[in-house]
Parts: sequence; structure tokens; C-alpha cells
Amino acid sequence: MFIAFRHALYFRTLRKWWQALPQSEKYKVRQQFYQHRYKITAVISTLVAAGFIYFIMHIQETPVTKRKRYIAFTDKQFMKIAEYELEMVSPIIIFDILCDNG
Repeated sequence: MFIAFRHALYFRTLRKWWQALPQSEKYKVRQQFYQHRYKITAVISTLVAAGFIYFIMHIQETPVTKRKRYIAFTDKQFMKIAEYELEMVSPIIIFDILCDNG
């Protein structure tokens, strides 16, 4: 919902900016876009390919139903996050345990 609103606001602002430009400036913008079209296409293609590869790398098959689904974090990444959290929280928990008993 928020993303749709943000995009609508952004494109509304972009449209108003474009309409307010004089014809000579519009021509310059079009020329610059045309001159850099290959660079723009390369950047967009790279972003789409990276997103596709990320998506493919995070598809896992469920063991019971054999259904494939998208997983935001792989098992290895989840274990790294859990270990980091354990390192951060364990001193606090140990301190609380020692203070409660003393």
C-alpha cells in the first residue's frame, strides 16, 4: 500500500516537472536519454538479472509436499543471524541471571 502511494506521488511529481519544462529543455532531455540509451538499458538489464538470480538462488523445495517456494533467507544465512543474535544476547541474559540470584 505504502509503496503504491509512494510510486504514485513520485510519478505525479515527475509528470508535473515534465509538463513544466519548456520545449527546448524537453528536447535536451530527450537527446540525452537517446545518447545514453545503451547505458540506461545496461543498468536496467543488470538490475533485472541480479533480481532474477537472487530469486532463483532462494527457491527451496519443501520436504513433505515437494512444493517449491521462495525463502528470503537460506538456512546458512539464518544460522549466521542466529549465531550473531546469540553472541549479542547471551551476555545480557547471563548478567540478568546472575543479578536475579544475587
